[in-house]
Amino acid sequence: MSFVGDPQGIDDFVALAERALAAIPQELGQHIDNVGFVVEEWADARTLRRMGIGYPRQLLGLYRGVPRIHRSVLDVARLPDRIFLYR
Repeated sequence: MSFVGDPQGIDDFVALAERALAAIPQELGQHIDNVGFVVEEWADARTLRRMGIGYPRQLLGLYRGVPRIHRSVLDVARLPDRIFLYR
């Protein structure tokens, strides 16, 4: 897993997210695979429109990917799921 963020504005937030992820108990953390975490200031306008959200501070996080129950054994080459964290 890796975190992506603006090095000038959100380093502290990225560090908090990394510490929180490291604190997840192993029995839960073992189920987090092929997931990338992205830290951004705000969700983009398109995402907000698609979610029906008018004010950016109403969305703090978003999962984009294929839920485990919908995955197939044939999905070996799929792109990683992403979890967006909005500061």
